Amino acid sequence: MTTQRDYHNYHPEHFHPEMAAKEETNKSPYYIAVSPICVTSKFSTPGNGLFASRAFQPGSLIFSSPRPLVAALDPDRLLDTCANCFLWTIEASSYGIENASVSACMGCKTFRYCKKACQKEAWNRVHKHECKAYKNANKQFPHALRVTMEILTRRYYEKLDDQTWQLICGLSTHMDDFKKNGRFADIQLAAKSVVSDFPHFDTNIIEEMYCRVLSNTFTLVTATFDTLGLMFDPTFAYINHSCDPNAYVVMDGPEVSLRSLRPIEKDEEIIISYIENTYPYSRRQSELKESWFFTCNCSKCAQGFKTIEDEWEIPPSKLSKEWKKKADELLAIQSPGDANYVGDTEDELRVAALQAEVWRICEEEQKLTEQVAAQDLITSGLQLCKSSRLWPDHRQPYHALREDLIVSMLSAGHYSAALPYCAKGYRDVLPILHPEKAHPVRVVQTWRTAKLALYLAAEPDKDLGLDMPMVSLMLVNEVEEMVKLSHGESSSLAKLVHARWLECMGEMQRAMGDAAEWFVNEMIPKQRQAFLKMADLAEY
Repeated sequence: MTTQRDYHNYHPEHFHPEMAAKEETNKSPYYIAVSPICVTSKFSTPGNGLFASRAFQPGSLIFSSPRPLVAALDPDRLLDTCANCFLWTIEASSYGIENASVSACMGCKTFRYCKKACQKEAWNRVHKHECKAYKNANKQFPHALRVTMEILTRRYYEKLDDQTWQLICGLSTHMDDFKKNGRFADIQLAAKSVVSDFPHFDTNIIEEMYCRVLSNTFTLVTATFDTLGLMFDPTFAYINHSCDPNAYVVMDGPEVSLRSLRPIEKDEEIIISYIENTYPYSRRQSELKESWFFTCNCSKCAQGFKTIEDEWEIPPSKLSKEWKKKADELLAIQSPGDANYVGDTEDELRVAALQAEVWRICEEEQKLTEQVAAQDLITSGLQLCKSSRLWPDHRQPYHALREDLIVSMLSAGHYSAALPYCAKGYRDVLPILHPEKAHPVRVVQTWRTAKLALYLAAEPDKDLGLDMPMVSLMLVNEVEEMVKLSHGESSSLAKLVHARWLECMGEMQRAMGDAAEWFVNEMIPKQRQAFLKMADLAEY
């Protein structure tokens, strides 16, 4: 049995990752070593990163894990998602799983499982040691705190081996940074709130691990990037950040994988983006400083305001008198803040104020649950971007607002109205923000458009001026090729897309016979152009 003292046996200053990874390097596709891009907040001590043991071509699987070491569902997802395999009942039918449901643990009533095998697996992994604590607690713990307590509980009951524990303890806690930014008081309160339910641990141990978890978690997602919760895995946590990454993390049920986005040479550091890397420079820097306590000096950030993410449709000096007046009114109320900084001239300050207002609208509408109110707010943000003439189609958050409008339209059943906006993103935005055709975000958004086209193709009364069966075949065919690279040929999403592609081709062959292949080759280029032209119908 592990004692309290054992939790302090390993500390970062005594940790040598090359020792923990020594056994892996001969057979593993990666190794952990000192990273030239990872430094402390004082720009002094080099940190560690993940490096490729061999070369990888774009779209290659670097490595995968059947399940993250620890994961915790968002509060809402605790109600409709399996806490073991992460089957989300809302989307299960899309993958051929009909009537999916989850049942609550009879003990704690906190976690739900889709089948007895999942409940048994979770029980043996950790839940038999934590069920009573959750049952007795009269409150719901934040998911990062649930991750923390699972790590400590598993170590206490010898469910984590020494090598894994060393990797975890080698990760930075950033405790001093949390104290400086004022968040440590909340961490202390959280630690105190669970001590009575988890009496094996004192608050200092919980505080230290909680800081480590907050600094090293990833978002738990579906294959199509719907958020489910948080995941923590020490190997993935050693991957450093770049706003211009060469790899990315993707999930398929419980399996989490690291895949290459660009060619990676042997001994090259593997880097991913911790944030939405299509945001402008100042906003990226602000998010990274707030959550990860560092200034990014990657190849993209080294260019400052000179990348496509920071382009304006017109120079700030060309802003109309009407919009200068509106900007001055906003400046009189509050400062735009560091996240919206674009320069120090009078006109640049005005543009920063307008940008801050659009971001405020974007963040506010994403909090709303009432559909009509949310769509009204989305439209107001889109109108500001359009009327000010400042935003090119691809600059954020213009694109994010447009994406939220599509989601709102689809939720309301306004399928035909959503298609031009999908076409606009497909034509005018995705190739700019994600030039790699197999970029997972580009593949997922194209798949959404393909599913919409498939639905509209089955509605003969919808005259959109397009051959929708041919448009849907074009889009499904494109995704079918790219998803093998973005998610892997054996992934659930790739299998689903392939099944739809077979259905489309089967219908075409039944209708056209031997002429089907010729007809498809003849018509797809024409319908592609017609579909691209539909983007012009989008108001924003």
